[in-house]
This record gives sequence, structure tokens and C-alpha cells, in this order.
Amino acid sequence: MACKQPEDAERALFGVLALVPDCAEANRLMGIHVQMHGNHAEEVEFPQQVLAVRPDATAT
Repeated sequence: MACKQPEDAERALFGVLALVPDCAEANRLMGIHVQMHGNHAEEVEFPQQVLAVRPDATAT
């Protein structure tokens, strides 16, 4: 599924996270998304979730 709008990407990622909240890749991508779109309140939440699921993951 190609997402042409940031809102589409966010909606798709939230959909994945609703089904699989521990999905490291979806959390990593959501962290990048919120950082790129200036949502600084959530900027830390998603990378922390990645590290909780995959402690060996490196920061993006």
C-alpha cells in the first residue's frame, strides 16, 4: 500500500499498532513519522517502545 499523504501513513501505522502493539518496525516508523511532523510530545514514546521490544535496536 503506497501512502501519498502523511495522514495515510499515520493511519496505517496506528492500525498496525492496534493489532500488534509490540511491532518494533511499526513503532520505529511511527517514531520517525512523529519526529518529521513536529509532534514532539510523542517523539520519545515510539522509540522507547522499540527498545522495550528489541533492546538490541539502535536509535534511528
